Amino acid sequence: QDLLCHVHAFVALYRTNLLRLCDIPLYYIYTSAFKLQSDKTLLTPGHDFATFGVYARSSVQGSITAVMRYTSGSIISSASHSGSGKWEFIGMSALYDKDSPYFYFSIVGDVDLTAPTLTFGQSPATPGASLMSSSGARMSGTLTTGVAPCTPPSSGYYWTCPKNEGNIFLMDMQGDPDKRIIRLNQPTADRFDRGTVITLMFTEAGTRVEHSGYIELKSGADFVSVPFSSITLMADTGGTWKEVSRNNYDASGTHTGSVAICFPPTSGYYWTCPKNEGNIFFLDMQGGTDQTIIRLNQPTADRFDYGTVITMMFTDAGTRVRHSGYIKLKNSADFVSVPFSSITLMADTGGTWIEMSRNN
Repeated sequence: QDLLCHVHAFVALYRTNLLRLCDIPLYYIYTSAFKLQSDKTLLTPGHDFATFGVYARSSVQGSITAVMRYTSGSIISSASHSGSGKWEFIGMSALYDKDSPYFYFSIVGDVDLTAPTLTFGQSPATPGASLMSSSGARMSGTLTTGVAPCTPPSSGYYWTCPKNEGNIFLMDMQGDPDKRIIRLNQPTADRFDRGTVITLMFTEAGTRVEHSGYIELKSGADFVSVPFSSITLMADTGGTWKEVSRNNYDASGTHTGSVAICFPPTSGYYWTCPKNEGNIFFLDMQGGTDQTIIRLNQPTADRFDYGTVITMMFTDAGTRVRHSGYIKLKNSADFVSVPFSSITLMADTGGTWIEMSRNN
């Protein structure tokens, strides 16, 4: 889901307040409009030209305009939002005042903002299709994903959950939980991109998700729902899925992110997974599953930021993740892989890790 800032242009309410939204810009409220500008402007005397802008959605004509200080010292501005109710790129390119660079957006009406960008030189600003770049991203606060209902097919066992409505699906059994799921989103147009992680939530007992070539489950064991249980799956190629985790224990105790490959070290037990390629790693044992992992991403340059959560997925049995001061595991118990199992870890300080969950 896109991460958005929503700005309401309060008029003449405050005169000197600063508001931080989305951990990116500052909002300065004055007289009759918001002034949105960066905390800092990079001083790059080697360039004379700047291009900047932001995607904006508004139903108010003239709600937002890009403004900058021209090389002569005068203030110039872009065309305003048309008020179409659609996303429009509001920005401009011009020679800028290098002695006192000044770039901001003047906001006088309700507007949603996303993907601010600024480049020096005459290359046009080209915000990506995604707000999180391939080099990774970090955010603070709460990330909320979409939630949608998923209803049974009119007949058979091939289910289709709504592709563009969220990552969490409330499974609506329509009064009959005694159902089977053998395939999920089989039609090509309804398939999720590889690496998409979804969770199926069940409020009633008795629905079975069957292990098959279409849905590969841990140890080949079917998932059978209990009240308020769930199973999390990752989309693979060809409309297939792999289990990430499940939560279907009963009261008596009976549970577009990126995917990359992580290879063993040439020797020893210190593994390094590619830092900027994703959060889900397939452990490629290269034919030797009897491996041990004692430390993960030990070199300083390869360490993940504190709070980063990764999942390591194993297709074969026998690989051991050892509890130590480097990888702190639940109850100090080593993790040993079984077919289609996984362990989820959170990066702590100093290149150490803490277990969040396991599925073996």
